[in-house]
Amino acid sequence: MGKYLGFSVSENATSKRKEDFHINGVTVIPGDESIDISELHEVFTGKDLNAVQLRSSGWQRIR
Repeated sequence: MGKYLGFSVSENATSKRKEDFHINGVTVIPGDESIDISELHEVFTGKDLNAVQLRSSGWQRIR
């Protein structure tokens, strides 16, 4: 039908995921590398934050 109407159908190869990854039943989707996060620099500058502090306060695990 596409040839008859003069168009073709294609699919973006990067949209395919190899395998779904789940954590506690929630599907984890990879981040978009094309997003510009430069505006966030002002938000976090001078806050004296590091990855260890963020993980310990933000993702507390109940054992």
